[in-house]
Amino acid sequence: MMVVILFSGIFAIIKKIFELFYIMPNANNNDTADREEKLQKKISQIDRREKEQEAMRIAASVELPYINLEKVPVERKAVALIPEKIALETGAVAFARIDKDDSKIAKVGLFVPEDESVIEIIEESLDKNDYKPDYYVISENSLRKCLDVYATIIKVEEKKEKLEVKEEELVEAQAEIKNLSNLADKLVKVPVSEVLEIILAGALMGEASDIHLEPEEGNVKLRYRIDGVLADMATISKEAYKKVVSRIKLEAGLKLNIVDKPQDGRFTVAMKDKEVDIRTSILPTAYGETIVLRLLGVGAISLKIEDIGIRDQALEILKKAIKKPNG
Repeated sequence: MMVVILFSGIFAIIKKIFELFYIMPNANNNDTADREEKLQKKISQIDRREKEQEAMRIAASVELPYINLEKVPVERKAVALIPEKIALETGAVAFARIDKDDSKIAKVGLFVPEDESVIEIIEESLDKNDYKPDYYVISENSLRKCLDVYATIIKVEEKKEKLEVKEEELVEAQAEIKNLSNLADKLVKVPVSEVLEIILAGALMGEASDIHLEPEEGNVKLRYRIDGVLADMATISKEAYKKVVSRIKLEAGLKLNIVDKPQDGRFTVAMKDKEVDIRTSILPTAYGETIVLRLLGVGAISLKIEDIGIRDQALEILKKAIKKPNG
């Protein structure tokens, strides 16, 4: 009997020790985990609220309306108006549409409304679907919400459009390239959206093999390589050049937000009777990004082997060597 009582007493002590060192700490751990979860949730709420307040301050400074997209529905068809690649690189997203008989409006949220080059890129993108933008300032929270919508959109592989140079622009450029000052005046007077076309048209009519855009301290120098010689053609303002750079990057499939690393790409110019491939090289410099456009096939001379000035005896040796299957 004494053994049973003693055993029962020992068991009770062991049970108490077990509760003290295992059960109670686990209960405390659960409470701690709950408190940490609530704290993290509170910190997240404060962070989101601060981001919205920052967006409101930016909206007031640029005099654009502010909107919190976490509190309003986002239209998938509106989001699809701006390609995902452009949305990621510019921080601009469409979130609603207004279709009327006489006009089509797309409401666009801007995460970085101070960047003027973004405005031009978005307007060009929307113009393909005949939409005009109505701008709002949004926070990072709203931007992420819209970017998440792209995952729900069925992606259709789009054929890359070719940059078209109109025949009349080529005719104008042909006249202007004879007078460098006229070309410079033309670049100043045309809208910024047409500057790239004028630069390309002038190079094509002058049969330039390369176009160099070289930023300097006050402006940007435009140079054509014609017959192997670089010739100064005109200067472009820094403001206009920023938009030209963005346009070239879009056409060549380069990243808009990278300005401190070299990038290479290519695009095609479609003319009435032929297409010209243009190889693009962009390098960062102290005054901005310098661009070299290599016009493949332009300015190349097609000659027969007999017309390149080889002596008759050497020509016969060369022709025999060409016919050999090896060696």
